[in-house]
Amino acid sequence: MSAPRTIALLIFQLSALTLFGPVAIRSDEGLNLEDDNLPEIAIIGGGIGGTTTAYYLRKLFGNKASIDLFEAKQIGGRVSTVVVNGREYESGASIIHPRNQYMVNFTKLFGLRKREGHSEKLAIYDGKKFVFTGSKFNIATMAKMFWRYGMDVYNINSWVENILDKFERVYHHLEDGIAFSTVEGLLESMDASFVDLTKKTIREVLKEDGFSDLFIDELVTAGMRVNYAQGAEVHGFVGSVSLAGALPGLFSVHGGNRLVPERVLQASQVNYLPAEVTKVSLVRDHNNNVRYDLSFQHSDLPHGAEPMSVTKQYDVVVIAAPLHKRVSDIAFSGFPKPIRYAQEEFHRTVANFALGSANISHFGNYGMGDFPTAILCNNLDLFFNSFAQNTPVDFSSERDSMESEKGSVWKVFSSTPLSEEELSQLYEVHSKTSVVDWLAYPEYTPTETLPSFVLYDQLYYVNAIEMAASAMEMSAIGGRNIAQLAFNHWHGLFDKIDEIKDAPSHETPTSDKDEKKTEL
Repeated sequence: MSAPRTIALLIFQLSALTLFGPVAIRSDEGLNLEDDNLPEIAIIGGGIGGTTTAYYLRKLFGNKASIDLFEAKQIGGRVSTVVVNGREYESGASIIHPRNQYMVNFTKLFGLRKREGHSEKLAIYDGKKFVFTGSKFNIATMAKMFWRYGMDVYNINSWVENILDKFERVYHHLEDGIAFSTVEGLLESMDASFVDLTKKTIREVLKEDGFSDLFIDELVTAGMRVNYAQGAEVHGFVGSVSLAGALPGLFSVHGGNRLVPERVLQASQVNYLPAEVTKVSLVRDHNNNVRYDLSFQHSDLPHGAEPMSVTKQYDVVVIAAPLHKRVSDIAFSGFPKPIRYAQEEFHRTVANFALGSANISHFGNYGMGDFPTAILCNNLDLFFNSFAQNTPVDFSSERDSMESEKGSVWKVFSSTPLSEEELSQLYEVHSKTSVVDWLAYPEYTPTETLPSFVLYDQLYYVNAIEMAASAMEMSAIGGRNIAQLAFNHWHGLFDKIDEIKDAPSHETPTSDKDEKKTEL
């Protein structure tokens, strides 16, 4: 069980939305979608965004389109697992909400089942003491929250529901074949106020709406730290996503969430190349049409083999990996002007897994049975963000217990690697340590500008959406949007780009009868 799942005991949750159905591929203006004028497409990156893009490009362009997907490491990207004591644990994106419709529908489509959970006891730690301690019983935890935070615990639900009522509109637009060329346009399609949320902090947004400092300093800040390793100074939109992602009902996939992008890629029936793309070069064909040369090196070479650069040409290129010098180092050449994209700083996150027992005495006078199983920190100066018991991706309550004679597996989130002295403050004893150190998401400060999904003609950037918020569902939305955008551009459906004629009604949920008609 992960600390992000634990914050489900706090308050809220990112829901979204009526079930998303099949893309309606229409013959607009006499368009013949069965013709042979199909693009050769390259996708760089095999995470949620890249595999979702591949899936919907295949749905839109059909089986005859040539689609290559490049991924130098593992499929899933930041959705990955780590092995501790012979069992796998989620090391990256760890939770899905039952109303995150892209992710949920993929799990249903591929027959993936939910992983079992277990009862947890949540606490918020300020570096000296637990300012809030919950219970293994949800009702008791909520009663304690009302006692400490008053009506803010109740009011945040209405606040989040208002956000979600607006957020869900993007699903209707995408289902109608509308695509967005900029992140700002995509947010505006939900509600114009969402762009304003990116220009101020979540602290400012909540204060304006009447929430108390105590609520923000403890519950909200603890949530931001466990989800984004940052505080209440993140911008308001990503803060809203974080707040909306924490109500009961969160789940993970049995066997690991990485199974979702793996199965999505298989269903896409694209050509998967285990290779690293090093350069994207703009070229022109004999008719002066834009094309791209991709230079890449295979990453699955036999031991000792010399890497050799290969070049292949494409009509459409989709970059589905962060364009950050410490994440992906892709060079661009042949363009009339330098390719410009968001030069955001990415936040370093370290996940430290160890088999052992918590150092209860470090946190106060507690008995083993009273000690929290998930500790979230609201003090930005502490060396760790969260400390929680975890269950393996194949956890079964009938077979597994949380404690063994060797202890249990705990995961610590921090912003830098932990020293032995710091580990000793958290663990009484520990062994079987495994560390995952990666750049997980952008630094989310208020911004006056949001990036474009279009880097150049027929050159797209899925991860632009991360400047709004980084989450599995957001990446899936980004991939779905890019697939529709590339399709609309290729077929000249410009009236379906950034043009919202009539806002669809979103007040009536999809009926059971309607749900039976909708599939991925």
